[in-house]
Amino acid sequence: MAVGWKTEDMADFDTRFNALRDLSDQVHLGWVNNRWLATFHLREQVLSCDVTIVKLMQRRPNSSDPTGLDHLDFLLPPDVDAKAILGQEPGLKWEEDRNGTHCKWLSIWFAGTEAKLRSDTVVTVCIAEMQEVDRQIQGPQK
Repeated sequence: MAVGWKTEDMADFDTRFNALRDLSDQVHLGWVNNRWLATFHLREQVLSCDVTIVKLMQRRPNSSDPTGLDHLDFLLPPDVDAKAILGQEPGLKWEEDRNGTHCKWLSIWFAGTEAKLRSDTVVTVCIAEMQEVDRQIQGPQK
């Protein structure tokens, strides 16, 4: 569904942003939790498993998280109770997580890489963030 890449600093983010922008037909850039997050829809290039969405993230302030490939997103069908399934796996490290008001998922860690199980796509989250901005611009509805 999507791949997430974490950058070292703003210079690294800008360099990768410019390269991905040139390969994309849609880009969403948002300021979330004191860092920039960019979502790219690749115009012609397709990654393994037909992935066409790349998320680029600044490392959080004061974080020492590793950079590079950070996670893979997988879309959950609406009828799957992932928490019940994950709860049956002894020793599996997982938790519910969220980033901002529009983005939530289940995180599973495998040897340093995270899989995010999501009930919505990254594009849906970008749309919700822009709709929130639109509501702010329009002000209270009469």
